[in-house]
Amino acid sequence: MRYFVAITFPEGMSKEVDHLRRRFYPKSLKMHPPHITLFPPFSPVSEITDLSAPLRRASLEVSPFPLEMKEVGTFEGKRQHVLYLNVPVTKNLQNLFERIVAHLAPLAKKVNLPPTFKAHITVGNNLSLKAFEQARKELQSYEGVYSFKVEDIVLFEKEDKSVGWKEKIRVPLQGTRH
Repeated sequence: MRYFVAITFPEGMSKEVDHLRRRFYPKSLKMHPPHITLFPPFSPVSEITDLSAPLRRASLEVSPFPLEMKEVGTFEGKRQHVLYLNVPVTKNLQNLFERIVAHLAPLAKKVNLPPTFKAHITVGNNLSLKAFEQARKELQSYEGVYSFKVEDIVLFEKEDKSVGWKEKIRVPLQGTRH
């Protein structure tokens, strides 16, 4: 089994993000819901590892907090062109990310943690250079600014040979500070 941890969105926001994904990254609709990755795909060091306990510990001193996504951004490489909705990394979001990494990293093997946390929602991936440039022009004036309250985190799982990720558990943020 493989796993990853993410923030998911309220239904209305998910529909808007899926509208963009349908245009620029249609295969992702079958793979996973729109999300912000907090801990990238990994295999646990042992198949008997209970991942719910470390996620609950990570969520202990983190209260629900507001989050927004706005303008479109890009990751460009020689072979990969990615479109995403930018999510500014707030103090609360960075804290949640660091707590999850601290609690899950010792239990993970085969994980590729980024050197810095760049919160985003991928809406286009593996585009040809021509399609990428066209999509970037189309989305240059995109004004979808959304905000919502992050109240929980989700652990997704996938069997090694399957295509799609499935929600395994949803863990509420348990802090009481506002």
